[in-house]
Amino acid sequence: MAVAGVAGAALLLGACDDLDVNNPNEPDADRALATAGDVESLIASSYKSYFQPAQQYSPGNMLSVMADQTTSSWGNFAMRSQGSEPRDAFNNSPSFTYAFSNEFAWTGCYAALAAVSDGFKAIEGEVSLDNETRARAFGRFVQGVCHGFLAMIYDQAAIVDETVNLTEGTPELRPYGEVMNQALSYLDQAIQLSENNTFTLPASPWINGAERSSSELARIAHSYRARFMAAVARSPDERANVDWQGVIDHVDQGIQSDLMVDGAASDGWWSGIKTLGSNYPGWSRVDYRQIGPADTSGAYETRMSTPVADRTPIDIQTPDQRFPAPSDSATGGYFQYLDAIPHPPVRGTYHRSHYVDTRYAAYAFSCNFCWTGMVPEMTVTEMNLLKAEALMRTGSPGQAADIINQTRTANGGLPEVTANGVPDSNSCVPQNADGSCGDLMDALQYEWGVEVFQVSAGLAWAHDRGWGALVSGTPIHMPVPGSELEVLQKEIYTFGGEAGGAAPSVQWNDAASVDRRIENDLKMLERIQKMAPDGRQGLRPNKKQ
Repeated sequence: MAVAGVAGAALLLGACDDLDVNNPNEPDADRALATAGDVESLIASSYKSYFQPAQQYSPGNMLSVMADQTTSSWGNFAMRSQGSEPRDAFNNSPSFTYAFSNEFAWTGCYAALAAVSDGFKAIEGEVSLDNETRARAFGRFVQGVCHGFLAMIYDQAAIVDETVNLTEGTPELRPYGEVMNQALSYLDQAIQLSENNTFTLPASPWINGAERSSSELARIAHSYRARFMAAVARSPDERANVDWQGVIDHVDQGIQSDLMVDGAASDGWWSGIKTLGSNYPGWSRVDYRQIGPADTSGAYETRMSTPVADRTPIDIQTPDQRFPAPSDSATGGYFQYLDAIPHPPVRGTYHRSHYVDTRYAAYAFSCNFCWTGMVPEMTVTEMNLLKAEALMRTGSPGQAADIINQTRTANGGLPEVTANGVPDSNSCVPQNADGSCGDLMDALQYEWGVEVFQVSAGLAWAHDRGWGALVSGTPIHMPVPGSELEVLQKEIYTFGGEAGGAAPSVQWNDAASVDRRIENDLKMLERIQKMAPDGRQGLRPNKKQ
């Protein structure tokens, strides 16, 4: 289809401006976007290019193991390279087998931004739409979401809209803070257009799966704004300086029901983080750092005091009803216990876990790699817990406790927390690694980890870095993809490990684990050199590596 060809042609920022090649079979934007239907279709399809990296295999599964939300020792999607300890720098070489795990958010968002820009330019030209306001509101919304996603993940990015002429040169890369400020501006414009006008987004493609009114689009934009305002912080200091009153204001004006999207694999709207990154057989498990604070038996405390290389799977004993009894195939409200663990011990027993999440089981098992059904991209609980943190930081811990208790008591069956934190008892949840009862912030972070599980790519990682909870050496943001840097003729750089741009370091005294990691990495490198890049975006990842 001609429209898709135009969007794809403008996908990469680093287009070769010095080439003048005329291909009569590749129509230019003016010819391909000559009708109102073409233009509206292009803008209407743009959110899908954001949804795919936000929900598919990459970067979500990589960022999830970096946050210790999930664990896996398979090489696919850079899970092993980025989830192993001690942490290494990300391999940003374009030839890296899993380079796509860092590239997909970049290319997906710039595909969406190119589509919106082309559509807006056509509207400003001679193409007249029956509902131009709807197209402009949705286009601004997509510009806000995509720039926000880029700023959340990468250390820098380019700001691209209809005012940028890519044929005149590549726009300058800007720091993540500037990119986020622009993202919030686009969302504000989308909110204003949506609140001041009346229109309906059709069920497809737009935000796939349901019609949305203009007032609903405004609420969705408010909620994305709240999400990104908090998620952009790279450190506890930056997190503390978030405009938390602004977060409260936007949450209050935001979604009133979960943002559900039809995750139809046949149409490209599917979720890899809710399948291979959640409970699909043999791929990922829930990491103990995520759920260990639920344990009241002392097993998690013992595990955390053990050198990383010597850690083994534990059984969690907890009054939290979202967890099962530790017996094979037993299920709790959210999690299931499985005796068998697919991850080879030789790759590190600390990767191994007995627990899977079951909330997306109906979707994950709807069929074999042809998933269908509605999946959440944003939830009311996510927004509520954002507001709870904002209330804590603006001097209302009692109100924050009330929000935390909404899921803590109803879903977990746990006693209520107060402004002073978790009730002090022999079975307090969450517990810190030293066995002490958590304070109110610990309770909020625990509730977030249990409730906002695999909702959208990178959330756990982004919030953990703002809370200072990432494992030392974990990248706090990702570099511009090496393939893009090559086109831009810029030096390839990276983050993590000893490369800088990583979570604060700690003193390592476990030399044996370092030696073992080096040995395992050499073996992994040998295997990778013999493999095709299986698991690449768009292919069936039917082989674990």
